Amino acid sequence: MLEGAPWRLKALGWLPRKGLSRLTGKIVHAESPRWWATFLRGFLIKVLKVPTHEAEKPVEEYPSFGAFFARKLKDGERPLAEADLVSPCDGTLEQEGVIEDGQLFQCKGKTYHLFDLLGDVELARHYEGGRFMTIYLAPHNYHRVHWPLAGELESTRYISGDLWPVNQMSVEHVERLFCINERYLSTLRHPEGKLTLIMVGATNVGSMDLEHLSNENQALVEARGGAWYEHDGESIEKGSAFGTFNMGSTVILLLDSSLSSALGVDNVPHGELLFGQGLIR
Repeated sequence: MLEGAPWRLKALGWLPRKGLSRLTGKIVHAESPRWWATFLRGFLIKVLKVPTHEAEKPVEEYPSFGAFFARKLKDGERPLAEADLVSPCDGTLEQEGVIEDGQLFQCKGKTYHLFDLLGDVELARHYEGGRFMTIYLAPHNYHRVHWPLAGELESTRYISGDLWPVNQMSVEHVERLFCINERYLSTLRHPEGKLTLIMVGATNVGSMDLEHLSNENQALVEARGGAWYEHDGESIEKGSAFGTFNMGSTVILLLDSSLSSALGVDNVPHGELLFGQGLIR
């Protein structure tokens, strides 16, 4: 699986990635001793070059780096574009295109099957001929994820998995990367079709928190290991909160063929994105 990979990635293959990630999560969220939490917060903000001016509160008011990392933004920092479909997060659009023969591009020379990503045959078939977008969130990005359009919430699923990094090195060398890492996926009904938003976990992501599930129901979904949680068709507003990553990771957006056609989604340019930025003209 790691043939030709750099030694750093091969070395990570020998480590307990999930245990290491959970431990990292505990360390960066630790609030005591106070001097250590303050030092670590300032050190990581500087090393990772995380912008502080957009945060909802002054840096000193966050009790740990983890609390700062999961920060909300000041009001007005990410105005929603008038477009029907907006970027669900800050990050870099790495891949996008048409879903053909049930496959998505991971990077040049590598593809993966949509069924492996979703774990659901019928849902995978539904998205045949639709479009996908893969957005990478670097450690310095704002790490809250939002709904990219309005609709009715249909279902949510948690799929347990590994926690490989999702940076460029891993994308190029780890086969089926997004299909083997743990992930959350939620599906939204729109009058013109369906959309599924997927949060993919990664090394050092201590956890993923969802806004549309209570803590009790999120624990239930994780305990059930792959079963769907059926919602009651709750109304979702464009731009409303979806969830939070606790370190860098990836969002994959799927639009079925009818929705992508109705919205005019075609050849979205790769590159830097901000939450709320229009994805269609």
